[in-house]
Amino acid sequence: MQALLVLSLLTLLPGLGLATTLHPQGDRMQRWCAAPALGLAALAATFGLVVLLGAWSMWLALVVTFLFQVWGLLTLRRFSAPAVQERDAWFRAQRARHRMWIGGAIALLGLLPVLAADLPQGVDWVGFTALAHHAMERGAFVSSSGHSWLYPPGFPALLAFLAQLTGAPLPSVGLAIGQFTLAALLLGMCSAMDRHGAGGEGILAMILAVGLFSKILDSGWPTVLSLALLPFNLGWMLEVDGPRPEKRLTLFLSAVASAFLHPAGAFLLMLLLVADVASQGLAKGQLDRLRLR
Repeated sequence: MQALLVLSLLTLLPGLGLATTLHPQGDRMQRWCAAPALGLAALAATFGLVVLLGAWSMWLALVVTFLFQVWGLLTLRRFSAPAVQERDAWFRAQRARHRMWIGGAIALLGLLPVLAADLPQGVDWVGFTALAHHAMERGAFVSSSGHSWLYPPGFPALLAFLAQLTGAPLPSVGLAIGQFTLAALLLGMCSAMDRHGAGGEGILAMILAVGLFSKILDSGWPTVLSLALLPFNLGWMLEVDGPRPEKRLTLFLSAVASAFLHPAGAFLLMLLLVADVASQGLAKGQLDRLRLR
């Protein structure tokens, strides 16, 4: 519980700053729902970059975390909400809050088995805790015998940081990150789909993705963490308005950041980028009729 609370506090300001910067037209509910996933991915990916550069230390991780908090606070203080577009205003006026409450209640029921767990299942957590232990002791994924490990560094680095910050055991901290990530994904999908008038339905769609729950219970935490940037990018790419090159650049950078966490998220984001480019290509010339069919 301590790790969950600390993680919630550390990801709040960076997440709100990113949500405000990337989607200034969003209302308060959309930004707050998107914040946990965005802040978590930003923090973990940056930690992974620090490990990859060979500069990992607890002090540097604290400095990075502090800079994220300052940036998020300054971004929120400088933010001035733009005029609401007619499309967004209509969606918000037609927002079916009862569906969102129903979807949220079902999501909470689905989360209970995951949140009630106090020890990780499966065997993957042994490897993650070993990598985090190496980072805590030596500042790199290097064993006492001098052997180095090749693995996306974001999750083990975040695990090491939270374990040192809270003093909690590594396995329980890893499970807490997995639990927080799953809740952040549900909220992120709610934000992304609410931008298109389907917040409650978006939560229910995530509930049907039982593989995410099994991944958390089976200690596949990095895989699920790498999906943290998927809901926001999915909601953004579905919008017709806005400059397409900027959206594609953000999508590409999100895929690069996800690669520091796990290849699964990076592959999905790159496939989304390829799908967007392909759909735009089919909308031109003689292929337009084929696309419509």
